[in-house]
Amino acid sequence: MSRISGPDLFRRKPSALTEVRNLQSEPRPVVFFAEDASDWLHIGSLADHLETLGCSVLRLTADPNDSIITTRRGVHIGGTVAATQLFLRLPPCVVVMTMTDLGTYHLKRSVNDVHYVYVFHSLLSTHRAYRAKAFDSYDSILCATPYHVAELEKASTIRDIRPQVLHNIGYCRLDNLISKSSKSSTDNGGAPRVLVAPTWGPSSLIEFGIDSVIRNLLDSSIQVTLRFHPMSVRHQKDIYHRYIAMFGNNPLFTLDSSYASSATLVESDLVLSDWSGAAHDFALGLLRPAIFVDTPQKAHNDNYSQLDIECYEDVVREDLGALVGVHQADSLPDVVTSLIDERVEWRKRLELLRDQVLFNPGNAVQAAAKQVLNLIT
Repeated sequence: MSRISGPDLFRRKPSALTEVRNLQSEPRPVVFFAEDASDWLHIGSLADHLETLGCSVLRLTADPNDSIITTRRGVHIGGTVAATQLFLRLPPCVVVMTMTDLGTYHLKRSVNDVHYVYVFHSLLSTHRAYRAKAFDSYDSILCATPYHVAELEKASTIRDIRPQVLHNIGYCRLDNLISKSSKSSTDNGGAPRVLVAPTWGPSSLIEFGIDSVIRNLLDSSIQVTLRFHPMSVRHQKDIYHRYIAMFGNNPLFTLDSSYASSATLVESDLVLSDWSGAAHDFALGLLRPAIFVDTPQKAHNDNYSQLDIECYEDVVREDLGALVGVHQADSLPDVVTSLIDERVEWRKRLELLRDQVLFNPGNAVQAAAKQVLNLIT
């Protein structure tokens, strides 16, 4: 029986940097990077489509538990130090990401000529829901809505931003939901199914009586699926245990932690949220109404008013469904019933709205792929 000895005993997988360098010898190479597994909901379909067009795609991830590592030969970039060094040393290439604040924290632009492409992971406006310089380090930005274009163009006149090209692309995330919407129906004749999806931070429904909201829905025989924002889970380590302890014994309650999946969205009749972008994904992707609880505005840029541009989420919020006050939790079961009873009319309204506020609804991935191909050929 032979034994492994010598150098073979310590043989390791190629480093992420080696993988990127090796990619450069492949036809039409492009690198995709995800901060965590949920990012593939926004950039995964684009990576897959480019492969069908003959591109060589390398998938990098900062999430050691990302299934992309085993299912799509993805490469984990290591911890903070390794990731920092990798980004600084990336060879000339095209990198597609949905991570904001490139250059602000530990992940910086490469010292080499790397072209960074940003894909939106939310429809929310760029100047209030994000930090002031969230998009400044990107070379190409694939805008989802005319609001994004107007905001970023205005920002470039106010601040000294590197030259950027803005493309009217659409929202890649919605392509998959739109395809599922046309093939599914929520009229199952059973109890209404509500997805409760709070945002994170001071404006989150978590800070404004989400316990009462859930309890009122459950007491009215309404099924509730609770899906926290990943940042809430990151900053509140015990949050799952708290809500399982409160509601876990109720057969109508489910807690969803599968951020890389759209299953709970597709299976729900409507969404209940605050300022979360996920509610917009649900309503415009699946053409099912949303309920917004009117918590304080979600703002990560105190100077957003300098742009003097109305935020997309302020303009369309009530057009997506219903808006209720933070002290009106008792009314929510009736609002749920009313919206579900009018589901056919809401589908028509939301489809019209989608066509008005989005570029290329249902075809964003194809439009994005065309722009990336222009960069790598």
